[in-house]
Amino acid sequence: MKKTIISITFAVALMVSCLAGFGLSINAAEPADISSAVVSATNSSYTYTGSAIEPSVTVKLTTTDEGGNPKTVTLVNNTDYKAVFSNNVNAGEGAITVTGVGAYKGSAKGTFTIAPKSLSDSNVKIRFTEKSKVGRAPSYTVTYNGMTLKKNRDYSVDFTKLDKAGYKTGRARFKGIGNYSGSSSEEFSVYPTIVKGIKVDKVQQNSISLSWNTKASEGVSGYKVYKADDANGKNAKLLATVKSPGATLSDVDSATVYRLFVIAYKTNNDHTVKSDFSAMTLTCTKPKKPTLNYVVKKKGNKIYANWTGVYNASGYQIKYAANRKLKNAKKTNAKGSRSGKNIKVADNGIAYFVKIRAYKTYTKNGKKVTVYGPWSVKMSSIFGRVYKSYTTNYPYNPNRTTNLKLACKAIDGTIVNPGATFSFNATVGKRTAAKGYKPATIFTGANSHADGIGGGVCQVATTMFNAALLSNFKIVERHQHSQKVTYAPTGRDSAIFWGSEDFKFKNTTKYPIKIRMFCNNGKLTCQFMVSYKIKPAKVSLNVARNGKNYTLTRTVGGKVNYTTRSNY
Repeated sequence: MKKTIISITFAVALMVSCLAGFGLSINAAEPADISSAVVSATNSSYTYTGSAIEPSVTVKLTTTDEGGNPKTVTLVNNTDYKAVFSNNVNAGEGAITVTGVGAYKGSAKGTFTIAPKSLSDSNVKIRFTEKSKVGRAPSYTVTYNGMTLKKNRDYSVDFTKLDKAGYKTGRARFKGIGNYSGSSSEEFSVYPTIVKGIKVDKVQQNSISLSWNTKASEGVSGYKVYKADDANGKNAKLLATVKSPGATLSDVDSATVYRLFVIAYKTNNDHTVKSDFSAMTLTCTKPKKPTLNYVVKKKGNKIYANWTGVYNASGYQIKYAANRKLKNAKKTNAKGSRSGKNIKVADNGIAYFVKIRAYKTYTKNGKKVTVYGPWSVKMSSIFGRVYKSYTTNYPYNPNRTTNLKLACKAIDGTIVNPGATFSFNATVGKRTAAKGYKPATIFTGANSHADGIGGGVCQVATTMFNAALLSNFKIVERHQHSQKVTYAPTGRDSAIFWGSEDFKFKNTTKYPIKIRMFCNNGKLTCQFMVSYKIKPAKVSLNVARNGKNYTLTRTVGGKVNYTTRSNY
């Protein structure tokens, strides 16, 4: 047992001797004081990150050995000391406090610098989140490492060039504050403000005229007008591009509701910026003029109006009265796409005058709006229906055209009662210079021609002859020309000559016939009008040729009821 104690005592003595050889205290109860230690960060300066910065720390302690010589020792973190950081988030001077542990006691301090983050750094993101409009800066965000920077705390901003619209013409200058330094300049587009004051000045069948408040002070290049399917601008389609604040839209349909929007735009540097859509303007074009085909009597004190409908109309309004000026006229409507209507009258034995117009209805601001088109021509219930019509073409020749018009005027309005016979010569009379007839070409033989007073009126007779053929009237008198004519099929011409050749037909219907003659724009038309809703029998005309001989036959119901021959 004594031997063991002697061994331990020797070991301790040996260790103490060794420690003394290193010049260190052998008094374990007295830790060394580090208050004079030099504490420093690995780097003297860091850049603001938004998070706490805890740099690596170097702690150096200078002591003296037994010989009085200075000696510096670098302490070990977590073994010889513990480090605590403060003021280590924001830009400025960060603080380090180290406290001795183990063989050391006391504490020492050190500092390091946190420099502001430059706004020009690529990790600082400036994004415009809402577009700028003239006079108004854009909305934006400034972020760094997921943090959103706050205006007047982290930065200041100054916007310029907001008074005019343009692509990347606006300027924004951001300057760092506090934790941020430097500056960043950004470009952005300035958009025109919304167009206001849109008015519909005039609406026609195929045009809409608009005007609106000018945006000239915003430096815009012009305006664009769109139509869309709804109030939100769905399926917007460009209708017009104009320079000034107003437009007439011509590419529009009649009787159609249009939802219109206007934008202002500015083009520069081959780029265009546009304003948002204006508020919707709702309007409707007028329907076109319907064609009133006829007005006829019907049994039971009724008249019947028939017309040709127009595109997209909601219905039709009929005005009628027993006087030509439609004084104190009554009105009635026919809804939808109808093309005819019976109208009760006090006495259908007298003439009623009728005209018609189309209308379009739509809803605007919760209220029903009706837009009317123009009135049709006025027609009478007496001879208001076309029984049969035939048209020929005539060439431009002043003298000949004058003769055609004079003959048509003499015939127009003639009434041929049932069983009565119409005579061309008796109705027109002798063609003389005193009546205004001019010299024009007439045939003088099979191969000759000359100028004669009233030349060309044979075309009027020929046109009436073909209308009478198609009406299944009895042809009482007809003569051929000495030569073929160009304005009617061969064999279906009718020559007239005062004192020797006439054209006559007999009204074989049970109804009076009114003859209407029209001569204008190169077309000559003969119409037979009736007062009742009747149709002529179906007529078939055929011309057979045998050499110079031409035979015209008219067939009705499978039977030939008229034949005439010509030789040219």
